Amino acid sequence: MTIRSLLAAVVVALALPAHPAEAAPGDPLQSVYIFTGARDDGSPANNGVATVVTCTIFSSTTEKIRWIALSFGGGKAGDVSYTTMGPSDTRTMVTHPTEIYPADVTMSNPGPTLNQGAIYVFATTTNIVCTASVVAANSTNPLGIDLHGIRSAPAPGTTE
Repeated sequence: MTIRSLLAAVVVALALPAHPAEAAPGDPLQSVYIFTGARDDGSPANNGVATVVTCTIFSSTTEKIRWIALSFGGGKAGDVSYTTMGPSDTRTMVTHPTEIYPADVTMSNPGPTLNQGAIYVFATTTNIVCTASVVAANSTNPLGIDLHGIRSAPAPGTTE
């Protein structure tokens, strides 16, 4: 290989952005988000106050996702999973059923009692975006409070 060819290969390698390896369905779950301020008053379906977490995958493979709710003292209040999120899928988890969001996953019915709680989102990829809200479970209007999520694992190629 000539020096010119070697230099050309180095320039191309340095100029191209690194592409992250795709996650495999068997990859371990990793913490991706934490939402504090989660609330559920323990009411039955479509009553009281519930927390909703919606996540969208932007991976090109099937992924797994898990939501864990902790009470204000750190005790586990709920733990649910969804194991087959396909590319570009969006899934919604509710602490108990609500009128406004049809849930793919429900923690319980009635909901777990959460006051000043937290919901952790785990996934087999960091190629995911999630939002969360505390909502009036009996309303079909968006009545509630958006929760600020802390991203614990940045998406590849971002500076969050």
